[in-house]
Amino acid sequence: MCIRDSFYYYPVFYKNTKAINEKDLATEKIAKAIEIPISQTAPSFATRHVGYFYAAETGVYSFALRSDDGSVLKIGGNVLIDNDGMHSSVEKSAQIALEKGYHPFELFFVEGGGGYTLQLQCKTPKGKLEDVNEAVFFH
Repeated sequence: MCIRDSFYYYPVFYKNTKAINEKDLATEKIAKAIEIPISQTAPSFATRHVGYFYAAETGVYSFALRSDDGSVLKIGGNVLIDNDGMHSSVEKSAQIALEKGYHPFELFFVEGGGGYTLQLQCKTPKGKLEDVNEAVFFH
């Protein structure tokens, strides 16, 4: 699986992803993975990944999102996984039926301090759960 998406970085403390404000945007990049491509992050910050998920076949896809602190995954404009708020590393998962083709996605993340985790995994209809990479996400 593959990712190339637009990455947005906000070096501000937010209690949850709903509070992210575009006026605080400091950096915009193209990311090749679900990662934080910033060499020096602020003690507290937020990020947003925006792009398209490519479903290679029609079927049910499973997603697992692990984060410390909060994260929210949207596919097709709808919240698929809500793992928001301040917490230690927690994984939540969900399934979605997708037609073959491209589907818009957004991944929001907030870090309140003390170290962070952000990992997104996907299982295709006939595959196994693996980290999302540049084969299935595009900008």
